[in-house]
Amino acid sequence: MSTRQIKKRKSESGPNEDTHAFYVYCIGESDILGPLFESELPEAIESEARLEMILNEPLAAIVSAVPRGHYAEDKLQERLGDPAWMALRAMRHEKVVEHFAARATLVPLRLGSIYLERQRIRSMLSEKRDGLGIVELLQRNGPVGPRH
Repeated sequence: MSTRQIKKRKSESGPNEDTHAFYVYCIGESDILGPLFESELPEAIESEARLEMILNEPLAAIVSAVPRGHYAEDKLQERLGDPAWMALRAMRHEKVVEHFAARATLVPLRLGSIYLERQRIRSMLSEKRDGLGIVELLQRNGPVGPRH
């Protein structure tokens, strides 16, 4: 299976958007991030979830599904007040970002970046690409391929 096929499969499969939202960790170049999914990945923000890429070429967002019921704005505000819950999620967020940052240039998103739909993530990637010149920034500030 080609890297493009792997990336396509990873960006379109996954949980139902009616029951899940998407936690976004970071943004990078899809051609560089795609092959990283062929090796071991860190644990997602929720242990039962898996990391995936959502694409809007040439960018990709590293995301994982989260239950909407637990991450809805009102529920999330309650959970943010629980130090143990918050510490575990902050650590998992940081481990995911560090994992990919050690291997590729990326733009990390802040802790708690949640989108309700895949399409909204694609729109955000388009806005970042067009409005901020993020592709040029990534290419200028990092290696052309994965770091080891």
